[in-house]
Amino acid sequence: STWDYKMKEVIVASSIGLLWGITNPFLERGAKSSNKSPEESGEAKVHRCFLITVFLSVWDIVTNWRFLVPFLINQLGSLLFYYTIGNSSITLVVPIANSVNFTTTYIAESLLKRDPITLYLSLIHI
Repeated sequence: STWDYKMKEVIVASSIGLLWGITNPFLERGAKSSNKSPEESGEAKVHRCFLITVFLSVWDIVTNWRFLVPFLINQLGSLLFYYTIGNSSITLVVPIANSVNFTTTYIAESLLKRDPITLYLSLIHI
């Protein structure tokens, strides 16, 4: 029936929002933990080849599991999102996925920061 189909869309959209929301704080942490080299002098920056700089940046991301694992999970959510909006009502899926994403990100960040006041306030507003 139509009701069952709409409920499946809501569940899938909520799952997408959860995937995105849970991985966002881990992506932020992973990006901060990347292996950044110490600041180079201005002269060294000018002489470094652009392609080498790009390669080293990509290599840093690929070898940083703290960033790569949440990134791949997040991208799985994106693939599911694009598949879902191709086969479902965009006016239903997009707002639900984004709302759940926003709420889940807020709660996950509060839990990771171990900030009980922020977590308590976030749960009150839900």
